[in-house]
Amino acid sequence: MGRNWTEKQLDAIYREGDLLVSAAAGAGKTSVLTERIARLISEGVSVDELLVVTFTNAAAAEMRTRIEERLRALAEEASEKGFEERAGELREAAAACERANISTLHSFCLNVLRRNYHEAGIDPAFGVADNIDRELIAAKALSDVLEEKFAENEKEPDPAFEALLGAVRGDMRLERLLSSLYAFAIARPDPDEWLDEAVAKYTDRFPETAETIAAALMEQSRAELKLFLDTAAQLLADTPDDAPLVRAALNGDRDFMMQLILQNDHDRWVEWIPTYRPASLRWKNGVDEAKKAPVKAYREAFKSFLSRLAARFAHTLDEEKEFASHLAPPIAALRSLCGRFSERFTELKGEAGVIDFSDMEQLTLKVLKNPAIAREYRERFRCIFVDEYQDINPAQEAILEAVSRDNRFMVGDVKQSIYRFRQAEPKIFLEKYRGFKGEGGHFRIDLNSNFRSRTAILDAANLLFSRLMRGERVGEIDYSDNAALVSGYIKASGDPDGSVELALIDPVPEGAPDDGLSDDENSAPRLQASYAARRILSIMEKETLIENGAPRRYRWGDFAVLLRSARNTVSEWMGVFAEAGIPCVSDRGDGFYDAIEVRLMLDILRVIDNRRQDIPLAAVMRSPVFGFTEEELVHVRAEHRAECMLDSVLAAAEDPAAPSWSIKCRALLDTVDRWRGMCRLMELGAFVSAVLDETRLSEYVSALMGGEARRGNLELVIQLAERYSATGGGLGGFIRYFDSAREASRAPGSAPSSEDAVRIMTIHSSKGLEFPVVIIGDVTKKFNSSYKSDVGIFDADLGIGLCSVSGAKSERSILQRAISAAEGRRLAAEEMRLLYVAQTRAKEKLIMLGVKKNAAAYAEKLARPLDDVRIMKADCYADWIIGAYFPEGPDRPVLFPHGGSLELSVIGAGKAAGARRGMTADELAVWQQEASFIDTAGLEERFASRYADTEDTSLPSKLSVTGLTLRPVEVAAMPRFMEDERELTGAEIGSLTHRLLQLISIRPHTFDSVKEELDSFTERGLFTEREAAAIRIPAIVRFFDSELGKRLVASPRAEREREFGLLMEASALTETDSTAPIMLQGVIDCCFIEDGEWVLVDHKTTHVGANHTARTVAERYRRQLELYAAALTKLTGIPVKEKYVYLLSADEAVKL
Repeated sequence: MGRNWTEKQLDAIYREGDLLVSAAAGAGKTSVLTERIARLISEGVSVDELLVVTFTNAAAAEMRTRIEERLRALAEEASEKGFEERAGELREAAAACERANISTLHSFCLNVLRRNYHEAGIDPAFGVADNIDRELIAAKALSDVLEEKFAENEKEPDPAFEALLGAVRGDMRLERLLSSLYAFAIARPDPDEWLDEAVAKYTDRFPETAETIAAALMEQSRAELKLFLDTAAQLLADTPDDAPLVRAALNGDRDFMMQLILQNDHDRWVEWIPTYRPASLRWKNGVDEAKKAPVKAYREAFKSFLSRLAARFAHTLDEEKEFASHLAPPIAALRSLCGRFSERFTELKGEAGVIDFSDMEQLTLKVLKNPAIAREYRERFRCIFVDEYQDINPAQEAILEAVSRDNRFMVGDVKQSIYRFRQAEPKIFLEKYRGFKGEGGHFRIDLNSNFRSRTAILDAANLLFSRLMRGERVGEIDYSDNAALVSGYIKASGDPDGSVELALIDPVPEGAPDDGLSDDENSAPRLQASYAARRILSIMEKETLIENGAPRRYRWGDFAVLLRSARNTVSEWMGVFAEAGIPCVSDRGDGFYDAIEVRLMLDILRVIDNRRQDIPLAAVMRSPVFGFTEEELVHVRAEHRAECMLDSVLAAAEDPAAPSWSIKCRALLDTVDRWRGMCRLMELGAFVSAVLDETRLSEYVSALMGGEARRGNLELVIQLAERYSATGGGLGGFIRYFDSAREASRAPGSAPSSEDAVRIMTIHSSKGLEFPVVIIGDVTKKFNSSYKSDVGIFDADLGIGLCSVSGAKSERSILQRAISAAEGRRLAAEEMRLLYVAQTRAKEKLIMLGVKKNAAAYAEKLARPLDDVRIMKADCYADWIIGAYFPEGPDRPVLFPHGGSLELSVIGAGKAAGARRGMTADELAVWQQEASFIDTAGLEERFASRYADTEDTSLPSKLSVTGLTLRPVEVAAMPRFMEDERELTGAEIGSLTHRLLQLISIRPHTFDSVKEELDSFTERGLFTEREAAAIRIPAIVRFFDSELGKRLVASPRAEREREFGLLMEASALTETDSTAPIMLQGVIDCCFIEDGEWVLVDHKTTHVGANHTARTVAERYRRQLELYAAALTKLTGIPVKEKYVYLLSADEAVKL
């Protein structure tokens, strides 16, 4: 092969036995795997006796090609030495690679199933559903099952199901819970067994379960306590004897922790934890603040942990058993629904003649349960090779175990196991890593020589992860000498060491005057993208890289931007790069939904489906399709004021005094009406294609930067519509499916591009790739901790955790608390692995970026040695990065052992934003055209709007109350280009006031008390300062001072923003005679109990004009409140005695 193998690589190539090869990033694992397989074949092993399993089809194709090329090279060597017979054998073996069992595990499963379809119980002509088809079929199965269950419950109430609805609080949450439970269970070797066992933990075996879970909870808590105990011990060692009170406080903490750690009685933990009061830290005068800082930080973290611990051990085991008795019925109902969904999903796939990837695994396991078939495969394969073994799931591991006989060669890197969301289980790899020590023919080989990256990048990774990954204590992995990366480069004279950079951008530097930038320009993605653009342009202009021993200029394709999550940020990065004249592509579906051409196409479809949607309608008007200028759009709204954009357009279309925009408005209305008619007559995919052709959007986007990919994205929209149409769905359902997929980041994959351009992608999609320059963005972005608020959470060993609900009170069960504690540790480890993957993609340069207010003070606070507690408490990458690299202060540069250094740069927002470069006249013209295409920033607001109409085109499966009553959007939300230099409108101020009413505490209020809470909300980012200043605080005070407000305050039970779902006949909701069931959904502003009955209140910001009374305005909402009242009574069994519309503009409550 013309290369020098390292000693460890040779060991991996030649050693016999059951082998686990732990191959670090850039260690040449594919080359080692290829060489080992080629060696076996060259020694006479038939290709038919080998099974090679890869993670992707592309990897399988590459592996097949490499093996074939290696065998042909060996044949050529044999021929040159005169061994023609041997050369012929090797050529035959190379040709036989075409039929070799080199594939993904799912392809192997397909082969098993096609040979054994009778045993699997499936049609031999089955096909395979791709991800999009699978999602569509799953969505229909879920909808069918829930609608059927709601209908059953309507006829005969099911207390267990209603208890489940109460626990999850909303049918949308129930949908998400069911989907995630199914995905988790189906990755187990026996999903039904796991589900039944999870239910049993709450029923007949709960006493045993409670003891087991309590022990697990105590063990998890002990592990966390030991982290604090170690930290306290270290601080004691560093605290001088002349600080006796501080030492006494630390000793008190240590004694208490030891007392808990040694206690095995759960109820003693419940009793003791609330009684401990940490002693105050009292220092002598004159002690340096730098010496106090670590102790203060520890004590702050310890007190916070004690609060969490108190919540974790809030109830005795007897009380937990009482909670379990409440949870057993909803858990059983959840398991039943999951079973029904699985059956319906399988049924629909059967009707379509397809199976999905999970079916492949489960059906293959079913086949291999036949001992004769399993034995046949075990005897057939002399050696089984598994690539990317760290990403295996339990069901896949069971398949591999069934066909192997201690003859596996498993290669992977657990530090790169980043697919837990796909149910990958790194524990499988770790158990072998710790257990393969040579006994019984089981060996572990560590490959840690990196042949990819320059030494500075390797040194940076080693320094960071040696301080983060501390084995089972923290991070799951021990980043020891065996894991540390060793440079495999043979460095030539003049070769660079590589470089590593860390820059924190301060949007408002401390003590600096306002830089005049708008909030939009001060957004984190734009600031980072601006700085990154400046660095890219500088590198392109001034630097070269060494490739194959010779220097060359950098190309755009040498750069990659890696983001933890690309959602809602890709478009901003791409926009800034385009402004700077930098070609860029986002080749992951995460950016597909944010692409401006996709957003515009969907907005056109939204307007066709329902014209009363302000933001989509404004975006469509402003686009090249209808060509309204900014001035015309402003005039339409200003000259024809109405509560929604459509009414303004309708009025403008009839205005003879405004010919320019009147003509455009008429053309808009005529076109949309014609499209609506076409939609009723055409198949959805054909209709979307026809609209695309008529608007000529494909031609338009082809002229923009990245036109090839943009055109492909529009084709993907058509394909999605065609596939959705095949399920029998219409336009409204397609839009809801699309929004659901976007919300869940289920990416269809955007069009590939071969352009020389900067790549913007997620860290996940960068796995297996390498780039000369890697820019890691968002290192200051908080980790996703949504699991803490999930109504349900799952664990392979512990089962299902669900909230315990009693009346209006929701409390986390002991199982949920135990699973949540374990999940927190697992997710921290996963985030470390993601950061490892990101850093090790870089070959020449690594640049890390983040945005943080008061960045200098932030860095100063974090720049001290990391301990276990700080590692676990971190909520973003920067917390780890700064502590690991700068333990002696942010101003102390890191000097890497093999050359190079790292400094922390703090950069002002003005400097970052000012780094944008000009473009050529042609480029500027193209960008100006693209920038006018659509208001991408403003459109983000529509996804958060709770008033968006979701009415379907014919008979939908679901309706919202607001959509049904055609309730106008109370805030005529304008795109940002109309907001930049104008005052907030009265409607907008009213809406902000309404929002504050949903957040503020229910109690008597004064101006000062409202202002205090508003300031708190503003600090938390719920309102901007501009919005907070505009809110009508007196209106809030007057409401709570009104008779209705006082009744609300006096109520024993009050609820706000209550979501509901109610099954009703179509005839009751639409202008048809159909009795088909429709799920009515809505959100009730406020309701409270008075004398055992509900009082319902809906706050309105509608202006009461001179020609109207409060009564006439309130009457508009009568139908809406009647539906709210019916839903509230149905769901709670409590009648509604009064319904009020409270008009904030008039300070008046109108009883309906």
